[in-house]
Amino acid sequence: MVEELEARSLEERILAQVHFYFSESNLETDSYLKSRLDKEGWFPMAELAKFNRLLQLTTDQSLLLKVCCRLT
Repeated sequence: MVEELEARSLEERILAQVHFYFSESNLETDSYLKSRLDKEGWFPMAELAKFNRLLQLTTDQSLLLKVCCRLT
């Protein structure tokens, strides 16, 4: 049960960080992130996984993908 709560907490922290990166307020000032969005507004997952704040949370790209799938 504790492990399940810790996993959920980690997922919530990852989700919050990803939400921040792609928030309107951040995109207004983050020229690098904006420059990497494709015409449909998608950003490369492999590149997202290299962001320092996300790397501090996890190096598990499958977990990052799982969390990001909740955003769509």
